[in-house]
Amino acid sequence: MTLAQEIMELARWAPSGDNTQVWRFEFLAANRVRVHGRDTAEELVVFDWGGIPSLLSMGCLIETAVQAATLQGCRVDVNWLPDPGPHRYLFDLAFRHDTGIAPSPLAVGITTRSVQRASLSRRALRADEKQALVAAAGEFQLIWLEGKQRAATARLNYNFAQPRLTMPESFHALSSAIDPDPHARYSHDRMPAGCFPLDPLSRRLMLWALQSWPRLHSLNTLFGTALTRLQLDLLPGLRCAAHMALIAPRLPCTRADHVASGRAFQRVWLTAEQLGLRLQPEYTPVEFCRHVHHGLTITKIASIQNRIERLAADYAKLLAPIPEQRCLMLLRLGEGPAAPARSLRLSLADLTVLSSSSSLKGNS
Repeated sequence: MTLAQEIMELARWAPSGDNTQVWRFEFLAANRVRVHGRDTAEELVVFDWGGIPSLLSMGCLIETAVQAATLQGCRVDVNWLPDPGPHRYLFDLAFRHDTGIAPSPLAVGITTRSVQRASLSRRALRADEKQALVAAAGEFQLIWLEGKQRAATARLNYNFAQPRLTMPESFHALSSAIDPDPHARYSHDRMPAGCFPLDPLSRRLMLWALQSWPRLHSLNTLFGTALTRLQLDLLPGLRCAAHMALIAPRLPCTRADHVASGRAFQRVWLTAEQLGLRLQPEYTPVEFCRHVHHGLTITKIASIQNRIERLAADYAKLLAPIPEQRCLMLLRLGEGPAAPARSLRLSLADLTVLSSSSSLKGNS
């Protein structure tokens, strides 16, 4: 392997929304790789509005490459190139040996870091743990949501899950993101069903319903979503050390802002992994409230749209006096075991394209 390939073999483990892995790699030289990125705004619409979540993921990729490069005694130069088309991005990563670069302790957690959706310890975070996470965030701020605010955040996620599970505009994102095998513990390009803390019957019903919108709509109509939300959102939200909000130093507007946000997010996550803390991103309130802030209609179903707008007010109240649009991510964390099931990644060979003319595949 070349130097660039060795570094990107680790960097490919960067997190991306629903494990979409919105990048392909073109190795230009022994120490340089061109990243062909894309966003999923056209496919997922509600969940990747403006391509912002995909840009966050690319920031995670860059930060992961920076951390991985320290193991080779290298620094990373990032050069963004003109976009090759709508929803497409290009940037080069060049790796330069630097005697002042020491191996980062965060690099150890690159391949072990994963989402833990199950219940965690309620042990309060220690002062040194908080200090380490705050240091990792850099110029970004962390707001701790503990005690009564922990319960309020759990209820907020529980309430936001209702429109997420019932509006037709969510169906494609939900059905394409989850591996249909009920016994799957790993998936290279999606999320395995085993990573969701559901009882066996609920898990099988979920997978059956996600095969078509009429099935999901019928299941929701007959049985509602309360049990699913209880298991996925409310109980884990109460059974954790805390929730935290990652806050941008200013309202993020530009591509550079979103990429920097992703880099900070990944540093915080890798730091949590180093501390033995498990983490789960809680992105639905952030994304839905972004739509509300911009006056966008999320769903054609008026009753659900009205509910989301009411919940957006609760979200703003939770974060006040900080403007909610500066919140990049809500996160649930605490001490606990590693997740029993997790998303893996496509191999480096599968993520490699041969030339600039190569097309970037979808979610394959």
